[in-house]
Amino acid sequence: FQARMIGDGSSVLEHEVNLNDDDGPQNVSGRNLLEEDDDVKSPQRASLEAAIADDDEQDAMRNAGANGAPASRLVLAESRPVEVAFPPTPSEEDAPLTGSITVFIRNFEKRGEGMNAYVVYLLVTEVQGVTGYSRDHYEVWRRFSDFLGLHEKLAEKLTGRGVVLPHPPEKSIQTALTKTKTADSGQTKDVAATRKRLLERYMSRVVAHGALRSDCDVRDFLTMEVELPKATNTSTLSSAGMKRMFKSVGEAFSKIAVHMEEGDRWFEQMQSQTDEQEEAMKRMHAISESLVHTRRDLAAIGDTFSKSLSLLASCEESTALARCLSHLTECEETIGGVWERQSEKDNADLAEAIGEYVSLFNSLKAAFGERHRVWQNWQTAQQNITKKREQKTRLELAGKTDKAATLRAETEEAVQKADALEVQFGRISEEIKREYAKFESARKRDLKAIIVRFLETLMKSQEELLKAWQRFAPETAVILV
Repeated sequence: FQARMIGDGSSVLEHEVNLNDDDGPQNVSGRNLLEEDDDVKSPQRASLEAAIADDDEQDAMRNAGANGAPASRLVLAESRPVEVAFPPTPSEEDAPLTGSITVFIRNFEKRGEGMNAYVVYLLVTEVQGVTGYSRDHYEVWRRFSDFLGLHEKLAEKLTGRGVVLPHPPEKSIQTALTKTKTADSGQTKDVAATRKRLLERYMSRVVAHGALRSDCDVRDFLTMEVELPKATNTSTLSSAGMKRMFKSVGEAFSKIAVHMEEGDRWFEQMQSQTDEQEEAMKRMHAISESLVHTRRDLAAIGDTFSKSLSLLASCEESTALARCLSHLTECEETIGGVWERQSEKDNADLAEAIGEYVSLFNSLKAAFGERHRVWQNWQTAQQNITKKREQKTRLELAGKTDKAATLRAETEEAVQKADALEVQFGRISEEIKREYAKFESARKRDLKAIIVRFLETLMKSQEELLKAWQRFAPETAVILV
């Protein structure tokens, strides 16, 4: 079942019917809207059944006059709108994005001392033709907890609608320890520079999403020059952080315990494909990080080797051999510098980019999990309807008409709630399909760019290595044996 909003605000439920299927109708998980209700029928369901009867007669007349061609679509229109759990998101309109927003972090600096120290980042935003932004250039200072607070606000509003949200970099103990050191510490600068790149990637993902760039919290985050209120629920050990952890564990056990009879083969295939792609991406991320560490070790070993050659050249009696060893020392120093730069590029362009997609796969799986949660609520509502009907029947048999009338009203309310959850389930399913299509398109494009950039930097490094050895080669000819 699908749900869409038409111009006058009413809701239209669409049921795809395949009349040429010889194997019989497909099983659809959940409650059948056309199911007979022996006791209580909501006004929405009554109008649905009336519309079905009228449409069946019209379809039969059309089919008889159209060479017997079967109808492929049956549209059921209600007389009044169905109450839904959330309004349509901007992404549901599939409107093309207008204008452009470019976000980058120009600089970062450390503020405070000791345990109260923190790093702030200069966030620069360039805007062209985007509604809601009065200027084309903004510069604001934001601390890391501000980014986490923004993500929490977006997740609270949009996760329940099936939107795939990008993830900011996570907090780490290493970062917490390095920021308390002196400002001249090279390790502190390296950690801050790494986080700067990750935050740039995160904000670029946010402003590239149609439902996020128009959000008021995102706009305030990019444009308000005043310091934002400190986010209090972003700490891993905070009460909110512990609640999130227990909630995720509970949802995982609930998903395992309650099996969902999937009626849409697309979701079954895509969830399986997502699991396989995530596993492959995790392996690739681990290999890319291993490559970065190996090249860093190679650069460090090359530096140590060049120092040993320099000591050997200084005590060599043969002038020609000493000169050759000195040139070899310079060659090894150059090679070590090449490997060091290559490791930094591999970390920034390959390992971090792959790690970002690992987190995006987690967000995609979270959207699938949210759909499963809505389905569970829908099933619970249906079970509640069944219980109330049984209670009402027992009361009527016992002659307690007053209590039976009260249960009748409660049953009608429960039916309306179940209908709303059914519409919500259809909406989140359609939204996830749109989000998955966008995700796949971006994934193919980004992975191609990542591999091309990696190969280009590797070729440049190999060219530098070749030039270094070519400069050293003539020196070997002057060695007297």
